[in-house]
Amino acid sequence: MRTLTPLFALSTLLAALPAQDKVLPFRFVPADSTVVLKVAGPGKWKQQFANTQIAKLLQGESLASARKLLSDTVSEGLDKVRESGRFDADLVEALLKDYAGEITVALHLDLSNLAEVMQTGETPPIGVVIALAPDASYDLSKLAAAIDKATEANAADVGPLRDLAIGDVRLRVATQDNGATTVPMLIDGHLVFLAGNDIDKYAAKVLGTDARFSAATNDASLLLHAQLDSVMSTFVEEIGSQVSNMGAPFDAAQIMRDLGLSSLTSMQMSMGNDGKHLTGEYHIGMKETDRGLLDLMSAKAGAPKLLRCVPSESEAFSVTPFQSSRLLEIVGKVWSGLGDQVPMTWEEAQASAADALKVRLQEDLFAHLGSEVLILQDPEAAFGGALEADEDENPVLAAMNGMCIGIALRDGKAFGESVEKMVRARGMHAARKTEEYQGTKVHKIKFAGAVDVEYAITDDVVLLGIGKDEATRRSLRSALDARASTEGGIPTAAKAHLAALADGWNGISCSSVASSFTAIASAMEARGEMPDEIRMFGDVLKSVSADLKRLGIDRSVSTTYSTANGLTIRTRW
Repeated sequence: MRTLTPLFALSTLLAALPAQDKVLPFRFVPADSTVVLKVAGPGKWKQQFANTQIAKLLQGESLASARKLLSDTVSEGLDKVRESGRFDADLVEALLKDYAGEITVALHLDLSNLAEVMQTGETPPIGVVIALAPDASYDLSKLAAAIDKATEANAADVGPLRDLAIGDVRLRVATQDNGATTVPMLIDGHLVFLAGNDIDKYAAKVLGTDARFSAATNDASLLLHAQLDSVMSTFVEEIGSQVSNMGAPFDAAQIMRDLGLSSLTSMQMSMGNDGKHLTGEYHIGMKETDRGLLDLMSAKAGAPKLLRCVPSESEAFSVTPFQSSRLLEIVGKVWSGLGDQVPMTWEEAQASAADALKVRLQEDLFAHLGSEVLILQDPEAAFGGALEADEDENPVLAAMNGMCIGIALRDGKAFGESVEKMVRARGMHAARKTEEYQGTKVHKIKFAGAVDVEYAITDDVVLLGIGKDEATRRSLRSALDARASTEGGIPTAAKAHLAALADGWNGISCSSVASSFTAIASAMEARGEMPDEIRMFGDVLKSVSADLKRLGIDRSVSTTYSTANGLTIRTRW
């Protein structure tokens, strides 16, 4: 039994190590931290991404000049450190190359006394912790010792230090005009640095035994989390109170709540890889009620029906959930909340619009809109339009060249009849041009006497093309071609990525990174003579675009998921 006991103890310890390792990066991150960033060290980043196609791109000939510039900049910085003799440059160089641990940064912002802070102009309680987790690839104790040595050698610059005891830990604190910082030191194997304007209180929180932050994506190479519930609630109430105190005749806080600002609870993004491809996840946390505009993006799981309007060869498109029929409801809430600041009541405004347009906005138009929005894009036309736009041309409209927007319809026949009444009520039918395409009437009008708009209304979608560019015309008709086709389904460009993304999505988008780079370079060339630096940048974009295609990472696909606690987007590139 005496021989079994040590073996049992050893096996128990080994079994506990993986679980301990998972929480290690957040050892010094309180659960109520406002912002948390965790990133793999340079050595670990290299290990995790060595086999990805993006790593091959970064090491390729196209980016050789950029790599050299970065390498020379780092080398020059290290040489200056060596020349100064104030710090061990070899330790810094090894940290940048070899460290394979995890670096965690956390910010804690206390807005509980925001009202007082806004009156006095003082900075609210704030604290920052930076921690490097231990890893066998790099000796953090040597770095800590070098920092201690440099601190002593540069005592005049650091200023007087005082001791701060937190349990068994003794911190050395330097006080500045706007707060205090601690000398980075080893604590439980981590190299820890603290800063804040109430360092004693924050240090006790960081080194205490209160709950620690955790995330479902702890294994991500990069994780950024922002906790917004208390921040947004406080912000909405206090800003609303301040606006009211200034004499505003409306409830500013209620308007912000109607827009959905107080429903935000968190935002989080993470990055990793699944072999050769980069992956990302983005989450917007929301309360289940009072989401305002944010609620327009919620929908049940299931592939969107407007995918049938996406051409099979399309490289840049999106079909996402959007409750268009509810948009007017939210506008009405905000309008009514403004009280005397608007010239008429919401009911009067709707009546006025109905009188001018001969249709009721909600009942005859918005009620017939569905819950999906389609966007088809032509990167070359978009970038070309934006860069070639005249000074008096709206850059936003110019960037819409080659774009077709589709909005799902619940009742296309009723919606079409209402649109026809509006067009005739405003006298735009006289100059309207109409042609038949794929069994659907495509109309072209000049809106507000300045903007060319093409539109087509079917039983399930209204398609819009804005601008007179030929690419816009082609885009709208390609959507009608796809709709008339019996193939339907997922465009070829998205299929490979989509197979690796989780099921249950209700929105999808695809972008062509390579086409965008080529389009930018072509648009720059079209402008004529350019400075050498700009011309070289265009050449690099073209070269990178070719490499992206060669490596099979010229396209990125994202899928959207609606849940009770928010909205999630997953990306694969």
